[in-house]
Amino acid sequence: MVDSGNGLYDMEYLNRTISVCRLLSDSKYEPFLQLIVRTTLSASNFPKKCPIGKKMFFVRNLKPNPEDFPPVLPDKKLYFTIRLLSKDHRELKSLLAYKIYVEIKNKI
Repeated sequence: MVDSGNGLYDMEYLNRTISVCRLLSDSKYEPFLQLIVRTTLSASNFPKKCPIGKKMFFVRNLKPNPEDFPPVLPDKKLYFTIRLLSKDHRELKSLLAYKIYVEIKNKI
């Protein structure tokens, strides 16, 4: 979701269901999300491959490298909602949910 300038967030960019195991094992799967994974893994204790065990995970001192992102990103405020689900027999069971707020400012 993107801040439209009036404090309201609108416009959905990405609404997908992905395989986390494939995201961790296949560097060509979901290129945009690969950028987020590479940035996050270096600042976390998240597993780098499956299976993912039961454990408390953290992200500390996350500092994305601006050089990793496209140079044409406009100044924006946005947020991501991330939900991790697990298959429990034939149902999807919610494991956790995050809402991540981001502000992009270009140095010009």
